[in-house]
Amino acid sequence: DDPLRVIANDASDWLLERAAPFVPDSSGDFSVALQVANAQVYSDHASFWANGYSAVQISETIDITTNPLHTLGDTLGHLDFDFAENAVKLIASLTHDLAGPFELAAPALSAANDGLDVVLSWNEVPGAAAYTIERNGVLIAELGGDAREYRDAGACCGERDYTITASTGALRSEAASATIVSIPESMAPYPNPSTGGGVFIPYQSASPTKIARLGSAVRVSIYAPSGRLVRVLTAERQDAWRVGVLEWNGRDSGGESVAAGVYLIKIDNGDTEQTRKITLVR
Repeated sequence: DDPLRVIANDASDWLLERAAPFVPDSSGDFSVALQVANAQVYSDHASFWANGYSAVQISETIDITTNPLHTLGDTLGHLDFDFAENAVKLIASLTHDLAGPFELAAPALSAANDGLDVVLSWNEVPGAAAYTIERNGVLIAELGGDAREYRDAGACCGERDYTITASTGALRSEAASATIVSIPESMAPYPNPSTGGGVFIPYQSASPTKIARLGSAVRVSIYAPSGRLVRVLTAERQDAWRVGVLEWNGRDSGGESVAAGVYLIKIDNGDTEQTRKITLVR
């Protein structure tokens, strides 16, 4: 009446999920117990766990004080062939399933702006042992299978094409990926406050229809606390929806350093006009 035990550690519990469909109805003479037992570190599976590989131990529950296992009394007459047949069927079915084709589900990736950072988040992918993140085709992070978020510090500002790939590591299956293009929604000048040595002003160019009708230049007007226009910056010949950055050096159109105070910045891309504020300290 004792069950066949299929034992995994926390990192291997996805194997239990794969085994579950092949477990027979427990109403019969053969039953299976799927268990997570991190302390089960004896037998052949232990070295796999110790080296970060997914593995399960499949064992029959016996009373070693009365069972003739590994003794001269361990003869064919003590074998339960029906139990052995069912155990082999379970192992063969699981092995066949794992042999493939094996595919990981693609992570559902989302990107959000947090100040000058871009925060990526994704769902758990069963069986994933690692996640790899690229920005515009360049590797920026390799994370463990329990990771669900990554902060790309200082990623502002511009178009960012992020890709995340999930992998199993041990099974070396084909990885799945999801891609998202992140464009900052709230593009505030930075640093703020600033000493005037360099103020960076993010902008986004107009839509394709507006560019075709009005042109592609982006105009940034900077006004002193008194309301006086002190500087105009322009970005010429912009592609539609392009995100870029203009730099203001804290000087007026005559090259003189402006006084400390709160300055108004108007960004006009021909489609929309946005207003930002920057504080200069001297």
